[in-house]
Amino acid sequence: MSEIELGYGRGLVRFEYDDERYRVLAQASVDEHPLADFQIGAAFDAPIESPPLEEIISSGESVLIVVSDATRATASAQIVNLLIRRLIQFGITPGDIAVIFATGIHRSVTPQEKLALLTSFIVQRVRTIDHDAYDPTALQLGAMACGTPIKLNNALREYSHVITTGAVGFHYFAGFTGGRKSICPGLASAETIQATHMLALDFERGGRRAGVGTGLLHGNAVHEACKRIAELVSPSFSINTIVDEQGRAVRVYAGHWSAAHERACDDYFNSHTIKIDGRRDVVIASCGGFPWDINLIQAHKALEMAAQACNQGGTIILLAECGDGLGRPDFLKWFAPKDSRLLESLLREAYEVNGQTAWSLLTKAERHRIYLVSELPSEEVRHMRMIPARALTDALSDIDKSSLGYILPRGAAILPVVRDLIVPGSGTRMRPQGQSVRVKHFMSSRRRDVKIRTLSVSATIFVLSVAAVSAQQEPARPSEQRAPLTQAATAFDALGRPALEATLRTTTLNGAPDAPVTNLRVVVKNVSSSFLTYTSGFVTFYDGGGVRCGEGLFKLDALAQNESAETDAPGLRITCAPATWRVVATNLLPRAPEQTLLPPSGGSSNLVISIDGEEHPIQLGKPMVLNLGDTQKTITVRSAP
Repeated sequence: MSEIELGYGRGLVRFEYDDERYRVLAQASVDEHPLADFQIGAAFDAPIESPPLEEIISSGESVLIVVSDATRATASAQIVNLLIRRLIQFGITPGDIAVIFATGIHRSVTPQEKLALLTSFIVQRVRTIDHDAYDPTALQLGAMACGTPIKLNNALREYSHVITTGAVGFHYFAGFTGGRKSICPGLASAETIQATHMLALDFERGGRRAGVGTGLLHGNAVHEACKRIAELVSPSFSINTIVDEQGRAVRVYAGHWSAAHERACDDYFNSHTIKIDGRRDVVIASCGGFPWDINLIQAHKALEMAAQACNQGGTIILLAECGDGLGRPDFLKWFAPKDSRLLESLLREAYEVNGQTAWSLLTKAERHRIYLVSELPSEEVRHMRMIPARALTDALSDIDKSSLGYILPRGAAILPVVRDLIVPGSGTRMRPQGQSVRVKHFMSSRRRDVKIRTLSVSATIFVLSVAAVSAQQEPARPSEQRAPLTQAATAFDALGRPALEATLRTTTLNGAPDAPVTNLRVVVKNVSSSFLTYTSGFVTFYDGGGVRCGEGLFKLDALAQNESAETDAPGLRITCAPATWRVVATNLLPRAPEQTLLPPSGGSSNLVISIDGEEHPIQLGKPMVLNLGDTQKTITVRSAP
């Protein structure tokens, strides 16, 4: 027997299963870790098919940053913080920066959600804007082919530049999330959103339109309509993330708003598609916990993936807390028709976006027996043609003990594809259950010469450390250990030396899944041998059984040797009464480079500088004259004292 933990809201459900009967469908184990700030900065510095930010945005201009709402995990707290810091370095004042939440027709973002999405540091300094899809004064930018006006949020014309952010994942009819969806549907009017989403259905032949489906972009009418609308805005820059099961960025794709997104989609498809030998009679799927199961409309995306792996007439057990309810107060009205064919006819006459989600759910309920483990009222679940269950064990009690099944721990993130439906070597995947054919579209990208820019000291130290480790065998270095809450926790640097010592200032940390602890105060002491101009990291908490139940990010500037500073951990959610904790440093930026990075002053050097592809030697201490228009600048490179 084996055991697996399945996300449910902000908690976990433990499931013991027979691994001869069940196969877990999860992303292959890869050595991916949450990205440190300097790694994300490196992605900003090497944009995809785009000039770097500093060549796009100038001092005195204004910037509108588009951020997803609380139904998406995008690592926005880290991404937006780093982006705004960089904009300020370029001379953009905080008063000329705003963040707008791309909610589409979702509810507005709550004040508490804004803190989690942006951190209190950003919320207190930068204006935030709530999108209203029903604003009668929305900006009109022409019309769609069907004649529907294209209306977008007025803020898009009030700023010099628009930068979109978001996470890439599968979407059951737009193909993928992220990218153009930040503009449409994110900042579009309800009328425009309805017209684009209606393209997912083929009202002449019935069912889904050809080319529309999970993981499809090329030939997808919904994607192409949203992309054409985004082109009218033409964002100046875009940042797309791929996140792990805890919503932390493990990959970043920055650059041109369309090219960077397509690159991310290609990579996501390749790493999150799992081949299966055939469908099975039982599929147990978790959405992955919060925010993927925040409401039923979002949880349906995991149900879509589960259906790809389940036999016709088989059983799907969906774990989705739905703490925010259905997602729309009027969602249940779409289940009044007795079957999906009548509902489709109703949508033909009076289409609404959420009616399509109801139709998609109803078609699955007609093909499969669906148990929903949630906090929704039982009568609502039955009205949607599903079977309510309060626990996984309740649903399993009705299952044939000899049936074979699959387990999807991150239901919305993994696309199961039947192996015999893949044409080897063609890049073509045959879609199951009457859906369309996907011809894998590889974006053509040209090689670009990238100017060599200043490399941060932290990145240089990191590279040199990695080279040193690979060149020689070293003894195992100490790693961060869990400590009782009453004791200090120590974080190490890349060489295994103590760097930070942290103690908890907050003593009451009794969280629960329905009442999590969302912040705390912690004292961080610099015990390294360097003055740290910037440091950041994670504080992580564990219950009595050693299971992680909460994690938050801390950041500090200008921390001298043996100096202590008190800070908080925004984004934290502790869902237990923790027994131990741990601190890990992700960035330790010293004030000055180590002496080994540059040769002594006056010595010979093999350093060169590359200017537009031409290399010029550099001698330490010898001035260089650089012509900049009508002025000349003298540059002298020397080692630090």
